[in-house]
Amino acid sequence: MKKNILRKNHEFQKVLKGKQIVNRDFVIYYSKAKTQNYRIGISVSKKITNSVGRNSQRRKMRASFSKIIFPKYDYVIIVRKHGLSLSIWDTIKEINFLINKI
Repeated sequence: MKKNILRKNHEFQKVLKGKQIVNRDFVIYYSKAKTQNYRIGISVSKKITNSVGRNSQRRKMRASFSKIIFPKYDYVIIVRKHGLSLSIWDTIKEINFLINKI
């Protein structure tokens, strides 16, 4: 999974120029991947919670990714305030719903 992570700012910016899917919990930006695998970046705003909350949300999101099948795109997933209160199973359900719209 470590090789499937967007890390650099320019990688995030490239994906943010692509298409998006929105619901009340998450915003997913996606664009065609240049590699053979999908890559994912997670963003949680400082306005929503403190650093402990942001990091726990990222860990919860990464744990849910092992249960989701992603098409070969690059993704940036932005967590909204309502998405913080979701359980891992609800997170999986919501992300699957959004990914199936692609």
